[in-house]
Amino acid sequence: MRVSLQRLFIPLLASFSLTGAAVVLLYFVNKKKNVEEQNIRRKRVEQNSVEVVVPRQFVPVIIGRGGTVIQSIQESTNTKIRFREESDVDLLERICIIIGSLENIKLAEERIKVILDNQPIIETYETWVPQRSIAKMTERGGEILNHIQNSSNAKIILESSHNVADSDAKKRVIIKGTAEQIANALLQIEDKIREDKDAKAKAESSTLARVPRIKTSPPPQAITPDNSPKDSNYSKEIFGSQANEGLMEVFVCSVENPSQFYIQVIGPTNAKLDPLVKDMTDYYESEENREMHALTNITVGQMVAAKFSIDNKWYRGEIVAKLEDQLCEVYFVDFGDQDKVAEKDIFELRTDFLSLRVQAIECCLAGVKPRSGEWSGESTEAFGQLCALANWQPRVAKIRGYKERPVGLGPSRREGSPIPCIELYDHRDDQLINIGKELIKLELAVAENEPWSAASSTLSLSRRAKSPETSPANGTGLSSGSNNSVIEEIDLTAETPQKPKPISRETGSDIESLLFAWREYNRVALSRKS
Repeated sequence: MRVSLQRLFIPLLASFSLTGAAVVLLYFVNKKKNVEEQNIRRKRVEQNSVEVVVPRQFVPVIIGRGGTVIQSIQESTNTKIRFREESDVDLLERICIIIGSLENIKLAEERIKVILDNQPIIETYETWVPQRSIAKMTERGGEILNHIQNSSNAKIILESSHNVADSDAKKRVIIKGTAEQIANALLQIEDKIREDKDAKAKAESSTLARVPRIKTSPPPQAITPDNSPKDSNYSKEIFGSQANEGLMEVFVCSVENPSQFYIQVIGPTNAKLDPLVKDMTDYYESEENREMHALTNITVGQMVAAKFSIDNKWYRGEIVAKLEDQLCEVYFVDFGDQDKVAEKDIFELRTDFLSLRVQAIECCLAGVKPRSGEWSGESTEAFGQLCALANWQPRVAKIRGYKERPVGLGPSRREGSPIPCIELYDHRDDQLINIGKELIKLELAVAENEPWSAASSTLSLSRRAKSPETSPANGTGLSSGSNNSVIEEIDLTAETPQKPKPISRETGSDIESLLFAWREYNRVALSRKS
C-alpha cells in the first residue's frame, strides 16, 4: 500500500510542477504582450498632428531669434513643431505642423494663437513728397531717410519716378507699419519738408537781392518747345533709373567759353554768400578797418578782400598776378571771374570771412566741342546768353563725368582736381532745353563723340516714360542698417490723385488722430519756449 501511494504521489507532484511552470510562463507572455500593446497605443497617441495656418509675415515671430520662441513652445508643451516647406515664396500664408498628444497639441496651438493675437496690425499708407525734399533726404546714402526708418520702425518705399529733373514735382512715398509707426514717420518727413521749404525761400529771397554782374543780351533764337522734335529715346536716357543721379539747380556766374565756365550750386550754403558779401562790404568800407588790414606785401596765390569795379562791393579773391601801375589780377573765388584791381583796393582777408567754402565751381559743357578747334567769340556769347550769365536765373545741371585739369592755368585753378563735365538745361514752359544741343542747332558747336544721343534738345516734364526699358521692375534699395527697415524704389506709373491716402480707412483715422495730437504737442512746446 505504501508503495502504491508513493508511486501515485510522484507523478502528481510532477504534473503540478509542470502546470505551475506553464501558468507562470503564460503569465509572462501575456504581460509582455500587454506592454507591447500599450507601447503601440502610446506611440499612436504621440503621432497625432495638427496643421495651423500662420500669416507669412508672422512666421519669424513664431520662430524667434535663433529659433528660441518655437523651441520654448516645444519644450513647454512636449510637442514637435515645424513649418511645411513651400516652393512658392509669394504665398501669403505658411502651414505650421504640430505633432504630439491631442492635449499637448491644443496647448501648443493656444501658445501660437496668443503670439499671433498680440502682433500689431501692419498697414500701408501713401503720400506725396516734393522731389527736392526727397533729394535732400536721400543724400549721403539716404542718411536722413534711414534715420526716420530706424527711429519710427516704419518701412519707407520711394516711387521710381521719371520726372526727377523737375525739383518741384512730387514723388509717391509709401510707408508701411503700425498706425503709430506710420504717424511717427510722417511727422518726421513733414519736418524735413518744412525745413527744405524754409531753406528754399531764404535762398530765393537772397537771389532776388542780387544784381547782374554783367550786362547780357536776350538769348539767341533757337529751338523752342513749340517747334522742337520730341525724341523718346533721349528722354529715356535722361530719365532712366540710373541717369537721374546728380541733378541740381545752379547759377552760371562766369564764362570763359563752353569748355571753361563757373557755376554756383543753389542751396542753403549758397544762400549764405550774399550776407557774407554785405558783411564784407560794410566792414571794408570803414577806413579804420582798412587800416587794420593793410597789406605791405601782396603775393601771388594770397587770399584777399578786393573791391569789384562794376558794383564797388567787396569780395573774396585770390591774387593771380601782379601787374604794372600798382595793379593786380584778382580771381574772385565765389564768382569765377577776374578783374584788374588797384593795390589800394586790396586788403588782408579777415579770418572769419573764410568760414564759408568757395562757391564758384569750374565746369565744362558735356557732349559738345568747337567747330574749328577753338571756341569763337560768337559761340561763347551765345552760350552766356543761353545760361543767363550772371543774371541769377537758375539752370538745371547734370554731371556726366570728369576730365583732368590742364596744367599751368594759374594758382587759382587748383591743379590736380578734376573738372566736372555737365549738361545744362533751361527750364521753360514745362520743358527742359538742352543748352549744348541749342549751340549745335545754331551751328556754333558740334557734337562730341559721347555715349548719349544728340538728336533732341527738348525734354518734356509733363509726360512719363512708358517704355519698359526705363521702368525697372525692381527698384534700387538703400540699406537702413536694420533688419526690418529698408528703403527701396518702386515703379508706379499709373496716374493717381496726388493726395495722401491710407490703404485702410481705419488706419487712416488712427494715423490722422496721432498726427493731430503730436502736432498740437509740438505747437504747445514751441509756444512755451517762445
